[in-house]
Amino acid sequence: MAVANGPRYATRTDFVYGEDVTIGEWTISTEDLPRYR
Repeated sequence: MAVANGPRYATRTDFVYGEDVTIGEWTISTEDLPRYR
C-alpha cells in the first residue's frame, strides 16, 4: 500500500450533517456528503 505524503490530521470532530466543517485551511459543507445507512 502506498503512503501519501503531506499533512496529517490527528483529530476527529463530531458534526451534524449540513454544518460547515473546517479542515486545515479548508471549510467544506457536509450537506452533500454520503450518509451511513
